[in-house]
Amino acid sequence: TGKEKWSFDCGAEISGGACYANGTLLFGAHDDTLHCLDTQTGKEKWNFKTEGPYYGSVAVVAGKTFAAGCDSRLHVIDVATGKESGSLDLGSQTGATVAVSGDNLYLGTMGSEFHAIAWKEPKIVWTYRSPNRPKEFFSSAALGADLAVVGSRDNRVHAIDRKTGSA
Repeated sequence: TGKEKWSFDCGAEISGGACYANGTLLFGAHDDTLHCLDTQTGKEKWNFKTEGPYYGSVAVVAGKTFAAGCDSRLHVIDVATGKESGSLDLGSQTGATVAVSGDNLYLGTMGSEFHAIAWKEPKIVWTYRSPNRPKEFFSSAALGADLAVVGSRDNRVHAIDRKTGSA
């Protein structure tokens, strides 16, 4: 019908897209919070506070969501409970959405680094920096069978080997 079913006011700007997972809607906002709403009622099931806003969207794999933002950390959070099961210092803020394939996720930072991360541990597998003139990675990566392809503020698109981290 096009009629509004419900709305939720988090009181802050929402700059990333929402992610649907098993009857919930996940999104980060500039109130330094990752929100999880019930899609039927619009009621908040849980929220996860950080020390900085989210710009990108979250991703969901195997019942986990991966949130990264201006607190320079990757948070691995259980979608059902909202409890953090792991955290990793990225060394710099990020405004991108993580790309996930299997046990690894890929994410660029404002510190001019692009990481492959083993999300179950979590730990950094490799880090790529542009050899020419390193600039921030604001965009989200596209993943192929062998490559992670990501744009940078160096005005280039980088094709990076997913196994080795080399261009």
